[in-house]
Amino acid sequence: MSIRIAHIHTDKKFLYAIERFRNINIYNLNILISNCYKYDKNKNRDFIAFKYSTNNLKKIINLCNQFDIVVIYDLNLINSYISNRLKPSIKIIWRFFGLELYSKMPDYVYSSLTASVLDKNQKSYLQSKVLEFWSVSKQLLKYRSTFKKEFNEAIRKVNYFCGVSDMEYEFLKNEYSYLPKFLQWPLSHIEPLNNIEKKMNQIIIGNNRSAYNNHLNILEILGNYSSVYKIQFLLLFNYGQNNYYSNIVREKAQAIKDLTILEDFLSREDFSTLYATASAFVMNGYRQMALGNIFEALSNDVKIYLNKRNIIYEWLIREGFKIFSIDNLLEDLKEQKIQLSEQDVIHNRKILNKFTQKYNEKDFHQNIFKMITNIDS
Repeated sequence: MSIRIAHIHTDKKFLYAIERFRNINIYNLNILISNCYKYDKNKNRDFIAFKYSTNNLKKIINLCNQFDIVVIYDLNLINSYISNRLKPSIKIIWRFFGLELYSKMPDYVYSSLTASVLDKNQKSYLQSKVLEFWSVSKQLLKYRSTFKKEFNEAIRKVNYFCGVSDMEYEFLKNEYSYLPKFLQWPLSHIEPLNNIEKKMNQIIIGNNRSAYNNHLNILEILGNYSSVYKIQFLLLFNYGQNNYYSNIVREKAQAIKDLTILEDFLSREDFSTLYATASAFVMNGYRQMALGNIFEALSNDVKIYLNKRNIIYEWLIREGFKIFSIDNLLEDLKEQKIQLSEQDVIHNRKILNKFTQKYNEKDFHQNIFKMITNIDS
């Protein structure tokens, strides 16, 4: 049996995800919607790019209607609009990124310190209403619809919520009872590296400029740290919006001794090298985020500190990994315990092998085929 799968992207960073679907009986086509991509139609027969326009959206919908399955990466306005106009017979997989739902939960995802900064920069009620009216008006003019309407229809139309953690899915389903059926994303590509370089006394903090990182709480901890031990702190600040919040974080970070702010783009090779030599990774997000960073850290024997409020902390602990709470960060800094012990390295490597075998591509592909044969729809 052969099936055809179209992958809809609005961000070129995630085009690589098609590799998880590679199978002799699956034809995959990456479709990128972007005004900033130079497309050479002769270069790759499994890839096509369109610029943003309502006419091109019609072309994409017509093209997708020729496939068995459509995978949408992020349930944004464009992807919601496309999903809602596909034939009912087409199975739709929503590759969940996080922002789609967590952005609607500000009281949960921001620490009080983060919220206080965001509140100071909050526009007046009148300004907010004017901007909201302007945004909705543009949507109505361009799409004859609104993001709110399209999203609410799409989330009920898609057939599968494709995520990394069943625990996260159950957590979100308590908030959004109408979520579609869960589909486990394969994680078999994550492997422990054998030739780990000597660890430096370096700690990586956060993954971008987003307020979801709750940076200020970590900077407060570092401000209270004073020791003879020479530890280098590296704040990952190389993508995301530059705004009032990021300016406040940058200002506070510049006052921390031995802290470097990394604002330059990292190639994939440089990204991996960073984790190969780092001792620890600290992520203070209260929501699922920075999974690429977390998995890179696990592959490189890096000690991981997460916030207990983050469901991914609970999930990784359930899977058997040695993961550490940010509550212990200051004490570990003072006692120079920022590297995994040899015993913990061996333990995490064993768990990682079991983890990747458990969430394998073979099972993922079988679930894909079941969608079409209606065995598990």
